[in-house]
Amino acid sequence: MTSPDRYRILFDFAPICLYEIDVEGRILAMNAAGLKLIGAHSLHDVQGHLYSEFVGPADQARVQHMLTSAFQGRPSEIEFVCANTAKQQRLTTCFIPCVDADGEISNVMGISYGNGARASLESHSARDELQTILDNVPAYIFYKDTHNNIIHTNKVAADSLGLIPEDMAGKPTRLFYPEHAERYYRDDLEVIHSGKPKLGIVEPLRVSEDKIRWIETSKIPIRDRGGRVTGILVLASDITERKHAEEVMQKAKEAAERANTAKTTFLAAASHDLRQPLQTISFLTSALSKTISDRHARRYIDALESAVDTTRELLSTLLDVSRLDSGGLEPEVRAFRVAGVLDKIKVQFQPNAAEKGVHIRVAPCSATVVSDPVLLEQIVRNFVDNAIRYTPSGKVLVGCRHQSDRLTIQVWDTGIGISPDQLNKMFEDFYQINNPARERSKGLGLGLGIAQRMACLLGHDIGVRSWPGRGSRFSVAVPLNDAQKPLLVTGERGPNAARTEGKTILLVENDPAVQEAARLLLEVCGFRVIAVECGVDAVRRLATCGSQPELIIADYRLPQGETGTEVIERIRDALGLRIPAILVTGDTSLLPQDDLKRVDYRFLHKPVDSEQLLELIDQLLGTSKHDAI
Repeated sequence: MTSPDRYRILFDFAPICLYEIDVEGRILAMNAAGLKLIGAHSLHDVQGHLYSEFVGPADQARVQHMLTSAFQGRPSEIEFVCANTAKQQRLTTCFIPCVDADGEISNVMGISYGNGARASLESHSARDELQTILDNVPAYIFYKDTHNNIIHTNKVAADSLGLIPEDMAGKPTRLFYPEHAERYYRDDLEVIHSGKPKLGIVEPLRVSEDKIRWIETSKIPIRDRGGRVTGILVLASDITERKHAEEVMQKAKEAAERANTAKTTFLAAASHDLRQPLQTISFLTSALSKTISDRHARRYIDALESAVDTTRELLSTLLDVSRLDSGGLEPEVRAFRVAGVLDKIKVQFQPNAAEKGVHIRVAPCSATVVSDPVLLEQIVRNFVDNAIRYTPSGKVLVGCRHQSDRLTIQVWDTGIGISPDQLNKMFEDFYQINNPARERSKGLGLGLGIAQRMACLLGHDIGVRSWPGRGSRFSVAVPLNDAQKPLLVTGERGPNAARTEGKTILLVENDPAVQEAARLLLEVCGFRVIAVECGVDAVRRLATCGSQPELIIADYRLPQGETGTEVIERIRDALGLRIPAILVTGDTSLLPQDDLKRVDYRFLHKPVDSEQLLELIDQLLGTSKHDAI
């Protein structure tokens, strides 16, 4: 039933009416017996016509209901008056769902017969004709009575047991399938008592001590003139090869999942160690930026900060591939002006584009969108980087278009373009055009794959069009702000900065370089810092320094298996105050995020952007009140 072509001979020559109906209720095919039954001269007379045209008006609603049930996967049986027969004869019809290779119901098979057809089947010549057809169908076919005895079988079924059909006629199923007879009979009784077909039963069949075949079986009730079920038609196919192929595919899938898990575990373990030195550089650069005012020196510092920011974000993105693949990255969606993202893109890529002889233009846009600004910037950055990389000379344009409730950010280039056969491969990891030698100067081939992962995570649609030899266009569609979400504004420290300077921060960080860099940054910004390596040191220092912190910043991973969450709660308990806290980590595991669901502190991921950290400090210290525990 799942492969209509397999039964084409049976379909064409069976002495009962067989036909196929599509999802619109139109007839796709009908055999000769069906055409004769309704008085049609050829398939052309019925093909494409609605099935309801051949049903009497009084029965059309009932037939349509049963046909709908069949397309929902429920076989059904109904009697109705055929409108096209000369004597308005009543037909008994069974609708059976047919599935395609993907397991989707593609059409419905109809089996109809009237008294004349039933009488014809009872004639000896009709039985002989049908038996000849059945013997040549490449499937196991049985006709059984209600007591599990085999009445007829075809040659294929008998050959599978080394017998001839006559050897099996009139004998109980258990003689031929003793190990499976009880299960077969349970299925038979279900069909007999319900009067409904049972389709697509997949089960093993032991043919010898060391050999098992997989069989897919469908069982259809056979009725007499009074509508009573008198037997069962069994159609079975050997799907052993398909089953073996599925097992091979499953093993390959499991191996791929194990490899992916190993990769994710490695990246998670390496992530903390890779982020730590970059975090130190980031903090020191920010501290240096806040202490030097010389205009010429500022140019170098600004360039250094830009390079550090880019490196920090790229490393974070690369390491976060593990979290994207494992579902461990949670986007921070908010409303913000897209101009901030575009300005960063312009500043970052103009020098590289100019050096290559490519003119890059970023069109201004004042729209406000709802997304994760960091992830969206990374998506657009990857598009622009790809555009410049594959444009030997010419232009790159970054612009936005309003489309209903979305803003589409587009990156156009006049580069080499992409051939149609390569478009579907562009988002595969490590795939690159014209780089068979894997030159490092041409990147790793991860950018578009990461962009697609991030867009999928954010629910944004990515588009690509290309004209070989003329250029390409990549785009991402982002929801526009509905003006109800608060707007995120980044840049200089906010109005709380003056009120928070001079306050005490407890810094818990066991890496000496990161601790020193963070301390310098905070002190440059006017904070008093108590820096410690672990919870024991924190309690000891607070007991002797004579002051209490107004904010705690703690690394998640500390010595001897201690965590930042434990230290935060320990300090709060010791002081009897629920002090605001920020948890910082370079660990890509899910544990820190699980902890955040239990306690009231903020979470930042290393390497942390210095301005983002300072803004969060201003926010917590400017609005918080220390409640007693």
